[in-house]
Amino acid sequence: MPTHGHATPAARAQAHGPGSYSTAVHLMMPGRWTFHVSVDYGTRRDQFDFPLAISG
Repeated sequence: MPTHGHATPAARAQAHGPGSYSTAVHLMMPGRWTFHVSVDYGTRRDQFDFPLAISG
């Protein structure tokens, strides 16, 4: 939640099969959050951000 200076620790994803991954994060309050995602595959690395709004 960048507007309030909150963040959660980095969470490593667990593989569940080809192309299927999951992780869990604790979002301590409703509001606008931004997820920063990094994907490493061999020598390649992709990064992207996506916003998420949690209603309360």
